[in-house]
Amino acid sequence: KLRNQGVKVGLAHHAAKHELILEAVASGADLATHLINGCTPLIHRQHNVIWSQLSIDEMWASFIADGHHVPYYTLRAAIKAKGINRSILISDLFYLSGLPEGEYISESNKMKVVLKDEGLWIKDKDMLCGAAKTLNQDVEYIVKYCNFSIEDALIMASINPARYFGIEDKMMIYPGRKGPLVIFLWKNNNLKVTKILK
Repeated sequence: KLRNQGVKVGLAHHAAKHELILEAVASGADLATHLINGCTPLIHRQHNVIWSQLSIDEMWASFIADGHHVPYYTLRAAIKAKGINRSILISDLFYLSGLPEGEYISESNKMKVVLKDEGLWIKDKDMLCGAAKTLNQDVEYIVKYCNFSIEDALIMASINPARYFGIEDKMMIYPGRKGPLVIFLWKNNNLKVTKILK
């Protein structure tokens, strides 16, 4: 029903069996949302939601590439399995990002959280509860640690999300095109935005 209304459907935070995932895909679901995160900590080594969603060609997969949510080698393997053209980088940025390190109270659920090492953690637990790195930092991370090219990283961070949502034409550059257009400098694995044309 949602797809008939133009709504994209993604799967996240679930432990569905492969057959149920296939059913969801047949009904219009086509995105594994921040794949590898949000599933139970203990899963079967062969029969699990990660392998299942990586194996379905019709599905896209989005990944949080902040160095905390997924180890670099797992992230690299997952993106290579899904393929550059079906992978999307996301930040999953929490609203506390950019604030000084320290303890905060989450406004949404009044939970005590700690912002440290560019990650957000539940206080007194070794458990992530959000991301604090921006998407440009995620791009830097997968180039530096996962050995992807800057070109592939930018495709996953910009063109692929646009393709997924059917707005790829907004990403094309041609004479007379209106903005926004981001101009950046890439040097020593650092991405620095220098100008935004509107």
